[in-house]
Amino acid sequence: MTSTGFKFDDTANVNTGSGNQTNVTNNHYHARQRVRRSLRFIAAEEIRRRAERFVAPAGFPFAAFTRSSTVVLSGTSESGARTTALMLLTARGNSHLDELRVLDDRSDDEDPALDTTQLKAGERLLLDLCATDDDRVRAMQPDLEAYQAEVTRKQARLVLLVRPDQVSLLADALAALRVDVDRPDGAEVLRAHLVPEGIRLPDPPPPVARLADCLRSDPVGRIADLARVVVKARDTGQGKTIDTWLAAAMAARFERAVQAQKLFSGDQQAARRALLVAAAFLPGAPVEALATAEQALHREIEIPAADEHVLDGTHLAERMATAHLRADGCRTVEFTDFALDSALRTHFWTYFPGLRAEVAEWVGTVAVSEDMPYEAAADLVDRYAELQLTTGAPEPLLALARTWSDHRRGVALAAQAVAIGLRDNRSSTAARRYVYHRATDHSLPTSFARVLVDACVEDIAPTRPFQALVRLHHFTRHRDTKVVSAALDALVGLVRKHGLHRWLLDRLLDQRMDSANRAILLALDLPRHMATETRTRDNQVQLWEALLRDTTRVVPPDDLWRWIGTDPALVVRACAGRSVLLNELFVLARAQVRQAQEAQARQAAIARAEKLLPLIDAALDTSERSGRA
Repeated sequence: MTSTGFKFDDTANVNTGSGNQTNVTNNHYHARQRVRRSLRFIAAEEIRRRAERFVAPAGFPFAAFTRSSTVVLSGTSESGARTTALMLLTARGNSHLDELRVLDDRSDDEDPALDTTQLKAGERLLLDLCATDDDRVRAMQPDLEAYQAEVTRKQARLVLLVRPDQVSLLADALAALRVDVDRPDGAEVLRAHLVPEGIRLPDPPPPVARLADCLRSDPVGRIADLARVVVKARDTGQGKTIDTWLAAAMAARFERAVQAQKLFSGDQQAARRALLVAAAFLPGAPVEALATAEQALHREIEIPAADEHVLDGTHLAERMATAHLRADGCRTVEFTDFALDSALRTHFWTYFPGLRAEVAEWVGTVAVSEDMPYEAAADLVDRYAELQLTTGAPEPLLALARTWSDHRRGVALAAQAVAIGLRDNRSSTAARRYVYHRATDHSLPTSFARVLVDACVEDIAPTRPFQALVRLHHFTRHRDTKVVSAALDALVGLVRKHGLHRWLLDRLLDQRMDSANRAILLALDLPRHMATETRTRDNQVQLWEALLRDTTRVVPPDDLWRWIGTDPALVVRACAGRSVLLNELFVLARAQVRQAQEAQARQAAIARAEKLLPLIDAALDTSERSGRA
């Protein structure tokens, strides 16, 4: 048996192996201390908010999951079926919030849409097919049946959400699990949305014009919107009772559109309409910001500059009064009629589609202007985003985010715009695809890359952790070390939070061991219960063998010494019996003992080295007996 025969508390500079001794010190490496910020997962907060306002449809919870681990909910947006599905999976927001995951009907990155290898025991899964075309639903049936079987095996729970007309497209076994979701009572929905805001809706509701019709026939989401307008009416002083707030809200819904049309109508100058547009996007902003924004809009849509002196003609206050804006000394932009701003924005966006690109550029400029306070700028982003996502794709909004990310006043606005695109059901798929393609661009501007790394954690990971990890993995190959560091921290943090170590090891096995994957592997310590799993341990060893293929010195000494302390058997096994590599481990251990100055640190280094030594001896002995030494 070959033995190093070395005493780690001696000071001799000895190598008992054959060949020349080479001592290497990696002075160029300095391990970066990363500060990991706490992760904020929006999905749980949103589910709790919905639970607080949820009105259960008849029959809820439908004796769900008694016959099968899968439930097929058949309903429409009018009935609030998606919220019902979320409440079913989370026991009305009381459990399994961390196990909730939203599935997609199509893949938007490297992994398949319904990947059974990603399924974890006890997960709660939602697959919404309401917006999926019929041919795709039919084509998904084999994958759906296989996925349903794996859900059962893993004791997970799956809610499949479909429209009533799609049930016939499902396999018989799935169609048999159908549960119909009926629209809940409209008054109860309105009441449930007002109670958390401190407003009590009488029973029966006040006899406000057209309210009864809305509560009888409006979709659940539209009633929720009505509740938000009622709250705004209270908060902006539209009377002092629920009756007046409801009346103001109903007027906002039915009368303001006509009023906006009249303000835009007639043979009037472009400059007057430009003031209407600018003001409609800027309620709450300082009047100075309105003046700046008005001029910026003139330049953007090429309205000729006025020739007269600033003191000639009508001044700003007169023009504001004509546009139904308060001009009585109020220092902020306020319309004289409640909710008129929203009606004006909608009218402009609907009937002047040729100016949408110019308005996007204008929003990009105005939001970061010196006259614009942050809160007003954030409101501007919200208003623009709502219009853009109602009628089009999220790319113009995300393009603004990219521009803002490089401006000292715009980073928070960039994060806000990306978050809106990712969280909105209308745009989330396209927005995630956008983030994926930017993640693969390793020359993406650093400021925008940092915004997208954060978005992966905060806006994708809560319900789609695998998609977030794929994007973060790409970001670890960015050319900027700050982006790499942030992406690595986020990637490893999500893997630990969701217990996805096995998935990441499998992914690394399919790729070459470049510097990005090397850093990930060094940061990826397995929980004790996973480290004892044969397949998981073999995968880890295989990756470490690739890491140490030529030399152990590819790993910074401090990192390798830390791993020797954490899992010496792994490091030795990864050397695959090669005496050159095992000798390098010995030299590293001796150096660590020698450089430990304080007595306590020295004893700790000796203890670690003495745990390593028998493993090296055993590996050398095995290697000699197999003829590999």
